[in-house]
Amino acid sequence: MEWEPVSSRIIWAKFSMDNWTLKIISAYRPTEGTKREDVEHFYETLESTADCNGKERIIIVGDLNARVGNETEVYGNIIGKFGEKGKPNNNGKALLDFCGAHGFVITNTFFQHKGNHKYTWREDKRNKKTIIDYIIVDKELKSVVQDSRVYRGFEIGSDHHLVLSKLKIKIQTRRRTYKKVLKKIKIEKLHELPTTIKYKESIMEKATNVLTTDRNVEEEWQEFKRAIVGSAKEVCGEVICKDRKYRTPWWTEKVKKAVKEKKLYYKQYLANKTEKTLLEV
Repeated sequence: MEWEPVSSRIIWAKFSMDNWTLKIISAYRPTEGTKREDVEHFYETLESTADCNGKERIIIVGDLNARVGNETEVYGNIIGKFGEKGKPNNNGKALLDFCGAHGFVITNTFFQHKGNHKYTWREDKRNKKTIIDYIIVDKELKSVVQDSRVYRGFEIGSDHHLVLSKLKIKIQTRRRTYKKVLKKIKIEKLHELPTTIKYKESIMEKATNVLTTDRNVEEEWQEFKRAIVGSAKEVCGEVICKDRKYRTPWWTEKVKKAVKEKKLYYKQYLANKTEKTLLEV
């Protein structure tokens, strides 16, 4: 796997899939009314990022700030008939032109769902909702997309809803032999005052050589990381994970129950937005 932040609006990550590569691009398009040169720069950057060789397949996800409508008689090779009713706005036309020129399809529009599972953005005060967040794939991946829809049960602190796609991709699984022993630092010992003092002293001793003038930022970070982890191993000690699973000390049954209840109350609030259900959340 590799990744790269291209700009403040675009980032990509690559995943190896047998003899081909899946490249996922996350993009945030400027809003309607933004200066023309800023919009053009965004699409130029997105185009260069999506430009790939024959062994790469592309998925574009994100807030594209565009309404593409459902004019299948005009854009039938790009959108399906289950998108938002109406004509595309200016941002939508630009997105549709981009998809048409590069062989992309907008998956949100190909699957029939009720409104709560279709609209990706809402404004409760004005009772407005629309679709501006998309999962877009190149035409070679269209056949493996089984569904694309909104999931409203996730509390993400945004006026946008989470959008997910299900893809069925066949890859050859290889049986792995594990030789490396997994170990976990016993960080719970830092709750003990003598251990905390020893840890601070060890950090101070190791950190004296971190900041030097002949290192770049990455080298300084690696040195600082070695100081933190090395001190923790020396002072707290390590334990072998016998079942090859790392343990999180704070993830107890009590915390699991509280999280489950919180999700339940949040779903109840989404279904019935009253003051009582809001207080319960």
